[in-house]
Amino acid sequence: MLSSLFDSFNITAASLITQARLKQINIENLSNASSLVKNFNGSYHTYVPKKAIVKFLPYQKNEKNIGSIYIDKIIDKEKPKNFINKLDYMSLKNYENLKTNHTNFLTETVKNLDISLQYKMSLEILKTIKSLILKTLSLYEI
Repeated sequence: MLSSLFDSFNITAASLITQARLKQINIENLSNASSLVKNFNGSYHTYVPKKAIVKFLPYQKNEKNIGSIYIDKIIDKEKPKNFINKLDYMSLKNYENLKTNHTNFLTETVKNLDISLQYKMSLEILKTIKSLILKTLSLYEI
């Protein structure tokens, strides 16, 4: 029984690490949402947000319901170089092409709240597992 509690501890810890990375990606997307990226030819385009592909990792080969999540890959269209923040868009030649913003603030904010709640829930699971482990160990002392 104790080994299954430690396995649960490992699964939850892996989920926490994944959720922390997802939060970092989400914060980068929100902070760079109104930024411009300078192309090699001197023109500008709006920031394209990163996307993380999250997959389920079963704990054992035949398991379908027990496991953790992990980031399979991060889709990053371009490396963020030459950012221009708080720029007067009217001074740019191709202003009409820059009106579309690839980052939806509402979607990114909802993702931020969702990741925060998942992280909080994983912390509560860790606390519960810890208390179960301590109670199980106290049974062995008697």
